[in-house]
Amino acid sequence: MSDLKHDVVVERWAMLIKERMESGMTVKEWCHDRNIKESQYYY
Repeated sequence: MSDLKHDVVVERWAMLIKERMESGMTVKEWCHDRNIKESQYYY
């Protein structure tokens, strides 16, 4: 993966994790609502 693509992916996940934290939902609830596997979230 190129450095630029990696940086974009990291930035996207940082935003998603921040969104989850601010939602007050559990990881399981948040992932279920967004159709994301918990394993992807923790990866």
